[in-house]
Amino acid sequence: DVDLTRRYAPVLFTCRDAGAAHQIKEIIKAFKRGGLQARIAAGGPAYGILRNAGLRPSKFTAEGKGRKGVLAGSKALLESIRPSVVFCGLTTIGCGVDEGVLYWASPEHMDIPSFQFLDSWGTFNSIEGREPSLYFAMDRDTVLLRRGSRAPMAVVGSPKHYALSRMSVDEVRKDKRKELGIKENEKLVAYFGQMPSVPGHMLNFRILVKAFKAYRAGNPSCRLLVRAHPAYAVGYKPYWEFLKRENVPYINATRQDRVEEVIACCDALATCYSTSAVDHAYLSCYSSRPIGAAVYLISGKGMRSYLKSNFGFIRNPLLERGIGYAIENEKDAAGTLASVLDRKSLINRYFRKTKAMDSADPCKKIVGTVTSILRSRYGN
Repeated sequence: DVDLTRRYAPVLFTCRDAGAAHQIKEIIKAFKRGGLQARIAAGGPAYGILRNAGLRPSKFTAEGKGRKGVLAGSKALLESIRPSVVFCGLTTIGCGVDEGVLYWASPEHMDIPSFQFLDSWGTFNSIEGREPSLYFAMDRDTVLLRRGSRAPMAVVGSPKHYALSRMSVDEVRKDKRKELGIKENEKLVAYFGQMPSVPGHMLNFRILVKAFKAYRAGNPSCRLLVRAHPAYAVGYKPYWEFLKRENVPYINATRQDRVEEVIACCDALATCYSTSAVDHAYLSCYSSRPIGAAVYLISGKGMRSYLKSNFGFIRNPLLERGIGYAIENEKDAAGTLASVLDRKSLINRYFRKTKAMDSADPCKKIVGTVTSILRSRYGN
C-alpha cells in the first residue's frame, strides 16, 4: 500500500549466506509490492537463490579478497547506488557484502540508515563493531541472546517461514514422498548437515547412523535421507564413505532444490544446528496433522563447545520450549530415535507445541518501520 517509487532513492538489499537470502527474498518482494525502487547485491550462495527467484541481483565479487577487498567493494557499491537506506542479511562466517555495507553506512562514514535481519539465534557479525541502525529479529529469543550487541532490535517474526504458511503441507508431503520413493508405511529419517569441519560434526553423524541401523534392524521399513550442506558438499566424502562401510542405503538429497518439500517428508529430521529443523517446526505448525519431529544432535565436547562459543547456547530456544528432541550422548541415541519414530505421544506433543509458532505477517511490520524511518529522515 506504500508507493515509494518517486519519493526516495533506491533501497539497497544485500546478502551472502543462503539462510539470509531466503529471508531477504521475501522482504524484497514485500517492498516491491509497494512500488519501491530496489537494488540488490549478493555474493556466495545468496546470489543464485535470489537470481533463481527472479530478483536480478548484481553479483558482489569482492568476498574472496579478504576484509580489505570486501570494504573496497562495498564502498564502491554504495557510491554507485547512493541508496536511501540499506537492508542487509547476516554473514555467519567471515565477512561479506553485508558487513562491508554496514561498515560504510555507519554514522562515522556515510551515515545511511541501515537495517539487518537476524535469521538465527545468538549470531552477530560486524566489522569493527559497525552495527545497523536497527535489527529485525525473528523472535524474542533473538533479543535475549543478543550477546553484547548494542543496536536496537524490533521483533517482527520470520518472513521465510510466514511464506511457508501458503503451502499445502499435507499435499506436498504426500507428493514428495511418492517422488522420493518413500512408501506410505515407511519411516523417513533425514540428516541435514552443516559445515563438516565443525568440531563434533562427523561424530554426531556417526552416532545418528548407528542409531538408525539399530532401529532398522527391527523395523526394515525405514529409510535414511542425507542432505549435505550444498555450500560445503565437497567436504562430505568421508560421510559417504562411512555410509558405505556401514552398509547403510540412503537417499542423497543434496541437490534437491525445493528443500522445504524434502523437509515436509521427514518423520525425524536430525541435525546439529541447521535451520532446517526450524523449517520443520514451522511446517508442522502449518500442517493439519503431525509430520514427525526435529531431533538435534548435540553429543560430544567438540559440538557442545562449538555451539556454546558461537551461539551462546547448547540447547537452542526451540528445544528449550519442547519443540524438538535431542540426542545428547551416544548411549541414549538409539532409544531417543526409536521413541521419536514410534511413540505417537511425542509426535503429538511436538505438533501441539509448534502451533504456538504462528504469527502475523512480518513483512508488513518491516515495510512499515522502514517507511516510517524514510519519512522521518527524508520527509514526505
